[in-house]
Amino acid sequence: MINNLITQKPRSPKERYSDIIALPRFFDKLRAKASGNLGEYLVGTESSLDNQLSEFLKLDFDKVFDFAGAEKTDEEYFDFIKSNFDVPSQDICIAWSNDMESMQLRNDPLRQKYSQIVIEKMGLPEDITTFDWLILGDM
Repeated sequence: MINNLITQKPRSPKERYSDIIALPRFFDKLRAKASGNLGEYLVGTESSLDNQLSEFLKLDFDKVFDFAGAEKTDEEYFDFIKSNFDVPSQDICIAWSNDMESMQLRNDPLRQKYSQIVIEKMGLPEDITTFDWLILGDM
């Protein structure tokens, strides 16, 4: 269980929990925030990825942060989310997750303003996905 993002990296944004992409990474960031060890990572409204996840699940970050704890398991976090928010059907979760995973950085609506600059300055392939770009940032 990851709860210190100063000494460890969060799980890949490509990892899924209950067919929802990036959820394990969000859980890692919640644990790290609760323990005061978030480091350079952003969580909640400060994170574009968390905002996309929040929009999909209709999360209230304040409510989630109130529940958060450094020792909470993925299962405890997900049970809380299922009990308090609108988790779509498995088919919808899979479709949304697949769409998110394949989205190219330059087409990502939350990153379009600067994605071309990032692609050019970093010498990245034009078709890099948002998730592959996030993984590069974790290295």
